[in-house]
Amino acid sequence: MKVKGKIIQSTVEFVKAKYGEDALTELLKELTPEERDFFQFGICKDLFYPVETHIKLTDLVVNKLAEGDINICREIGEFTAERDRKNILKLFYKLGPPHFIMRLGNWNWKRFYDEGEVQIMESSSGHLILDLKIPGEVHRYVYERILGWMKNALVYAGAKNIQLNMKVNKLRDLTIVRFHATWE
Repeated sequence: MKVKGKIIQSTVEFVKAKYGEDALTELLKELTPEERDFFQFGICKDLFYPVETHIKLTDLVVNKLAEGDINICREIGEFTAERDRKNILKLFYKLGPPHFIMRLGNWNWKRFYDEGEVQIMESSSGHLILDLKIPGEVHRYVYERILGWMKNALVYAGAKNIQLNMKVNKLRDLTIVRFHATWE
């Protein structure tokens, strides 16, 4: 699976904002020379990169900066939603109620990943169940980040008292992540 540079760049910008430029420099030193090559001239936001590069960078953030706290992935997702609020998605946040924003799940997934799909299982005012179906396995960091993005996207669309959870299931060579969101 591949991931758009926007995702990697968002992680880079998050590290700079929360921990500073020096922390980013130290993290990049931990990458292999091949992995560092991606960062030498800057990440192109619209190109696809191996998801392993994204996972490795996130793993360094989790273990070196957040002292093993995987919840940092949700913070990165929230940070990404904040950035989205400043671009084209701001129109959607203003035009649609929260469940409308969440119904854009498959479109939003395809903006960042080259494999998988999001299917809306249930959607109504104050309630959403969606399934993310991905061939093979993808690291938990990806799912945690999505929860963070969903939380802030719902907030920006006017939701309150948000409750989010997920459950990961394997079906042969398919990973299905069920996200369940409720809000007022």
